[in-house]
Amino acid sequence: MRQCIVHNVLWGTLILAVLYSCLNAQSKKTQAQNLVDLIGQKHSEISALELSAAPAGQKRCVTIAATEPKDLREKCDQDGLPR
Repeated sequence: MRQCIVHNVLWGTLILAVLYSCLNAQSKKTQAQNLVDLIGQKHSEISALELSAAPAGQKRCVTIAATEPKDLREKCDQDGLPR
């Protein structure tokens, strides 16, 4: 009987850990991505939106948030480079 209880508690703990990690992974959006998502929801006239940033002192920037996930971490185009 006691072995059955321990077994059930261990399975329950494992299931909760897996569910928690899945939920936690889904909620780890950056503030930039949350902003892009919010703007996309509130403005249906916008078909695509990206936010790019360059670290201080560097001339190269990358996409840090986008409506299309495939665009994330792409290098900026010439028109998106800091001046």
